[in-house]
Amino acid sequence: MDGKDLLYFIDIDPSLDGNNENVIARLNTEKYDIPLGFRVGLAYDPIKTDFHRVTVALDGVTPNDYYEYMNMGMEYGFREMVFLRGGYKGLGVSDYEVGFSAGGGVKYKLQNNLGIILDYAFVDFGRLDNVQRFSLSLTF
Repeated sequence: MDGKDLLYFIDIDPSLDGNNENVIARLNTEKYDIPLGFRVGLAYDPIKTDFHRVTVALDGVTPNDYYEYMNMGMEYGFREMVFLRGGYKGLGVSDYEVGFSAGGGVKYKLQNNLGIILDYAFVDFGRLDNVQRFSLSLTF
C-alpha cells in the first residue's frame, strides 16, 4: 500500500515542551495478496411444470485466503409466485460461521412490467446466533 494516508505528524516526545511536534512520519506496510476466489457451480431443475418447479444447486468455492468449501441449496416455486428455499453454506469447513438457512418469498406482478417481491430468510450465523433477513424489491 502507498499514498498520502500513510503520512502522519508525530510528536517524538510528548512530555517535552518546545520540541517539534510536526515531524512527518511514514507508516510502513507489508505486501499481501488481494483476496481472490474461484467459484464454480451447477443448478438443475429436476421438476419443472406449469405449476411446480424445483431447483437444486451446488457450488464450490476456492478462495486464496481461506479453506475450500461448498454450498448447496434448493428452491421450490409454485406458479413462479410463491417460493420456499433452504440451503447450507460452508460445507467442508468446521469453523465456518454461516450454516443452515431457510426462507421463502412471494412475487406478484402489479401492472405491465411492474412487480413486487417480498423475501424472508432465517440464517444460522454462528456467533450472531439466528439472523432474520427481509427484503422488499420492486421490478420494472
